[in-house]
Amino acid sequence: MSNEQIQVLLDKLHKELANVSLDDNIRDQLRSLDNDINTLLDPATESTQSDSLVTTAQTLETHFAIEHPLAERCVREIIDALGRMGI
Repeated sequence: MSNEQIQVLLDKLHKELANVSLDDNIRDQLRSLDNDINTLLDPATESTQSDSLVTTAQTLETHFAIEHPLAERCVREIIDALGRMGI
């Protein structure tokens, strides 16, 4: 999966959650996930945060499981894509 496809998944996640009421902690985790993925995928930077990135994504996936199943699926697809990339 290409970096572009992961970005498409991130955009899809953001659109899914754009009109959803989320607490500040979850919003912060989403921003962190977005920033970490963009840093990791940027060829100009070296990042060693892949473990924390996956942990954050898994935490979000669990949070969305009941109330936001489409967001959960987006996060699962991101996790799977990163895994296929060896992250």
